[in-house]
Amino acid sequence: MEEGGAPWPTNALRGQWGEGLYAWETKAEAQAYLDTYLSRGISMSILEFKISRAQLSALKTHTIIVGTEEATLFFGKYSRIYGEGAAHGFDYLKAQTGNYGVEHFFSKDAFHLFNARKL
Repeated sequence: MEEGGAPWPTNALRGQWGEGLYAWETKAEAQAYLDTYLSRGISMSILEFKISRAQLSALKTHTIIVGTEEATLFFGKYSRIYGEGAAHGFDYLKAQTGNYGVEHFFSKDAFHLFNARKL
């Protein structure tokens, strides 16, 4: 992340929606996610990312409502894990997860809009 995100993870299990920034809505959600991976011996840390409200509202956004027919179709076409992995064309995706809370995906093309700091 300190080098602009590159090289972006391309493994499907590390980038379901494509190359970009994956984030959690709250620090508690990020901590729960971190704890899961630390318990498996995987080294990670939490970074805080900020973006202005104006820049956030200008992003091409889609919210995935898990459990709906639309979500099933979206996952089937665009997920690298559960579907075809086709390019979805959104700058920002949000989706509820079963384990940690709301996951936020920001395309690598929007990464330059963020400021980061290590917590």
